[in-house]
Amino acid sequence: MQKGNGVRALMLSLIGFAMIIFIPWLCVKSVSSAMNYLRNGTEVQCRVVSVEEHKKGKQLVHAVYTDDTGEEILAEATMNRRTSKGESFTALVTDPYPEKVYCPPSNSLIAVFAVIMTALWISGFVVFFMGHHDSIVNRMLTKNGKPALAEVVSVKQIDQFAYECKMRYNDSRGGEHTGKFFVKKSRPVIGDKFHIVYCLKKNGKAVADIIEI
Repeated sequence: MQKGNGVRALMLSLIGFAMIIFIPWLCVKSVSSAMNYLRNGTEVQCRVVSVEEHKKGKQLVHAVYTDDTGEEILAEATMNRRTSKGESFTALVTDPYPEKVYCPPSNSLIAVFAVIMTALWISGFVVFFMGHHDSIVNRMLTKNGKPALAEVVSVKQIDQFAYECKMRYNDSRGGEHTGKFFVKKSRPVIGDKFHIVYCLKKNGKAVADIIEI
């Protein structure tokens, strides 16, 4: 089998599992922070006094507002959108942290955030089960795999150094199978032959992989 298949399967499973756990945690953390401001915050009128541009389009925003005593406070602002110096906006501030103000996102932004987080969470399950499936196949081939010679019947280039090949091979019982294989080290052509290892499942279908020599 090709080197690294077991590691790849494990990495996919770990990444998928991390996404399944991390995405809900991030959502709960974000919602908890927003709800704290909405429940306990005081509405203030702010004016942006400085905007620092950072990598990936992020901004560090500072704004000033006047508190109940008439004192002008300089605060770091969480805007949930892009802004510019001199812009006035309404924000929320809590008593324990007067140096931080929070500008609630619009309903449309909340909807977009929810859609993205849901898509990422579902993707986590997809990645996890892909890794789990690859791990099962890898164990089957390691434990019960049999060698065979497969012939390339079609080739599709998927990136600069990788090709997806459809290959045909026969099992030890004489049954013919066709499967997809990935070749990375050389450009295959129709008619090329590769040594593979295969294993028949209970339903008669085969799983297989190229033997890396």
